[in-house]
Formats: sequence, structure tokens, C-alpha cells
Amino acid sequence: MSAASSSHTPEHRPQIFGAGDLAVANVQIGLSRLLSSSIVDAGSVDSEKTPILLIDAFRSLQHFQATTATTLGSSSVQSAMSLSVANTAWSYPYLMHMLLAVSYAHQRRCYADKSGTQHLAFLEAVHWQSGLQAYRQYISTTNRRMDGQDFEAVVGTTFLAIIYTFALEDEISLATFFGDDDQPLRRVLDPLAATGGFRAVQSILGSVNVDSQWNPILSSTDDSFETFTKDRPGVDGVPDKISRICEMGGDSCPQNNRYHRIARLLTPVMRLKPSSENFPTLLAFSGRTWQDFRPLLLQKDPRALLLLSYWLALLHQVDEWWILRRVRTATAAITEYLSSLQDPSIEPLLAVPAAFAAGNNDAAWRYLQEILE
Repeated sequence: MSAASSSHTPEHRPQIFGAGDLAVANVQIGLSRLLSSSIVDAGSVDSEKTPILLIDAFRSLQHFQATTATTLGSSSVQSAMSLSVANTAWSYPYLMHMLLAVSYAHQRRCYADKSGTQHLAFLEAVHWQSGLQAYRQYISTTNRRMDGQDFEAVVGTTFLAIIYTFALEDEISLATFFGDDDQPLRRVLDPLAATGGFRAVQSILGSVNVDSQWNPILSSTDDSFETFTKDRPGVDGVPDKISRICEMGGDSCPQNNRYHRIARLLTPVMRLKPSSENFPTLLAFSGRTWQDFRPLLLQKDPRALLLLSYWLALLHQVDEWWILRRVRTATAAITEYLSSLQDPSIEPLLAVPAAFAAGNNDAAWRYLQEILE
């Protein structure tokens, strides 16, 4: 469903926090009109049950604006989620669905009575499925040139999709990388695949001249020296222990060394001062290197897994409900597998991810500094 088919333009969207029962009723009616057809189109539930699903949407929308948005990455991303995403969603059904899916996922984890989480999980799944279906339909059918509002919706959807993909599975089994079944491995890699959309967003930013709250966030992932994007040849600036394990030399480049681009772009991220404000830069690294990572990780290449474990370890600085448990258990699973290989060249470098996986962050940062020296 395209934005043009929605009856809620930015100028006429309902007020989320209006006064009195009439305002609440208007918002509920607005949500019903915006979302009903996309829920049915996605085949999430039959049309008779759709009104029941929309009853709680108003409160979930309030929860997102008041609470969930304040838990989604850096302060700038939180602000964009609270203002840009919550407002733009009234014109884009897929974005509203994504917003509600993340809100329900957050509520489910906050719910004191675990017996009540089943209904929240159901609503979460319905809105996620409906949002994906509506987004794919929008992308495949829209022919108009992207404007500022479109850009806001696409970027907001990309960030929410990445966040939700991290939140989908909290527990990664220690046995994930053992055995021949690659489905558990692919589930571990899902968030990395989702960050591929970040690269697409960066390319859109270069082709669309819009004044968006997302612009400074996207621009902050690199500097004027291209520190975080330039995969220059050689090993200058790459820690010796990393360059050696990746078999990099003075003539190394992406064309003759399959680890070069990953190690080169990971190095400046490793040197950042720990802060949740690094969230966009951490995502950007994964988006820029996913195509390099993917074939290596599907082969369970030990060096690629080691580099991945360092990125996951760095994500521990984003200490939030949707990411911390997953990255900690994924880091532990990779460390468990690499330890079992008993590779003397890899074992000394496992101290960093092993410490993070154990929750010993202070020791992990000390070990990381030793690697960088």
C-alpha cells in the first residue's frame, strides 16, 4: 500500500495524546483505517478478527512514544524515533506496523506477569508480518520520485527493522556453530543481513536532497577523512595482532585478501571511546561489510568469526533490552566454537569476546586496549 492511498497525510494526522475520550476514539479510528487492509493483505488474520487486533494499538503507540523510543540506540536516534518516526507513520502503514511490532516486543519484555506475554507476542508477530508485506508492496509498486516524507519513512523502517531483528531471538545457543545444520547459524546472522539496508539508506542520502532529522545521524557514521569507509591498501593503522591473524601485508587489498576490508573498517570502530552514542557507526560498519562477511560466515571461517565476535563485543556498549542479551549469547557461542578449534593463532585473541560474553566488561575493554596498542 503506497502512501498516496493513505487517508492520513501529515497535515491531517490524529493527535496521539489528545484530550478526552473523543480524541482517543478518533485516534483508534485513524489507526483502524490505516492498518486494517494491510493486516488482511498480509494474511496475518482473517478480516473478522482484525478489529480486535486494533483495540490495543492506541496504547501501544503511546507506549512507543513515551517509553520504547527512549530505548532505541543513541540519543539522536531516540529523538528521531520519538518525533520523526511516530509522526511519519501516520502516512505509511508499513512504518506504523513496524513501530507497533517493536513497541509490543518491548512491552512483552517489561511485562511482570509472564502469563500475559503470549497475547503481546501474537500482536508483535502480526504487526511485523503485516509491516514487511506492506513495505515490500510499497517498494515494488511506487513509481514516484522519493521526497522528504518518503525518505523519513524508509530510514525509520530500516532502523526499526534492524532493531526488531536483534530482538527476535534473545538466546543464542552455545552449540550454534557445531554440527551441519546451518539454520541456527543463519539466525545469528539475521541482524547483519538487516544492516545491509543501512548501506542502501546511505546511497539514498546521496541522491535525495531532503532536510531530515536522520541526515546528521547518517552523516555521523564517517568523517571528512573517510576514516570509517576507506579500505586503503596495506596494514598501516591496523593492530599487528589483527593484521597477522588476517594474513595482511603491505600489499594487501580487498582484491587479494578477503579479510582486508573487514579488518580495515573494523579497526577505527574498535578505537572509538565506548558509548551508546556510537550506535549508528556500529550499524554502519556491519552494513558496509555484510557482503564481505556473508560468504565467509556461512562457511564458518574462523578468522571471519573472530572479527564478527569483536563487532558483537563492541555492541555491548549499547546496553538496551533489544540487543544486549542477544549479542552476549552470540559472542559466547562464537567463542565456544573458536575455542574448540584449539588454533594457537586465534586463542590469544579470544580474551576480548570471552570477557564480554561473561559480562566482565571492564576486563574486556582492557584486553581490547592491549590489542590496539
